[in-house]
Amino acid sequence: MEQLEEAASRFRGEITQIPPMYSALKVNGKKLYELARQGKQVERKPRKVTISKLEIGPQDGKQYTLDVVCSKGTYIRTLCEDLGNAVQACACMSSLRRIRAGAFTIQDSHSIEEIQEHPEQYLLPLDLLFQEYPETTVTPNQEKVIRNGGKYSTTLQEGTYRFYSHNGDFLMLGRVSDDQVTTIKNFFEVL
Repeated sequence: MEQLEEAASRFRGEITQIPPMYSALKVNGKKLYELARQGKQVERKPRKVTISKLEIGPQDGKQYTLDVVCSKGTYIRTLCEDLGNAVQACACMSSLRRIRAGAFTIQDSHSIEEIQEHPEQYLLPLDLLFQEYPETTVTPNQEKVIRNGGKYSTTLQEGTYRFYSHNGDFLMLGRVSDDQVTTIKNFFEVL
């Protein structure tokens, strides 16, 4: 256990991972898992990911539980394999339980039966997906520019924002750069 804890410390923070062949990552327009199923191996470029938390949980025989908080793009199967290699052992993932994705936690989840029984009760507003970004309200003229796909000048600080109409409608996720507002993704209905 001590050797595994020591190895885990090397995987916290920003690390580099090589995506596994059995992943949906595309190389030359083909998903890696499609190539793997054909028995092909291709070179995969290492990617930077961040492991904010990596704790070794209880041991059950020769199985360990890992508690991981990571950035998007992290391959947990690869993390398990890399940890095993670090201690000169074979390691693989036997199960995975995601307990959080963005702002949503396992406590927010519901069974299919619950959702089928009362679907309206579980609908969430779309902008909830982007709560990590600050919100800003636009003028009617700025809204017109946004709805026409244009950009406009602003005094907002650089960054990503949720943009709302003066009526409170969620319009878009936008970026402020060089004192200009540009669209990342629109969410308004085109009439």
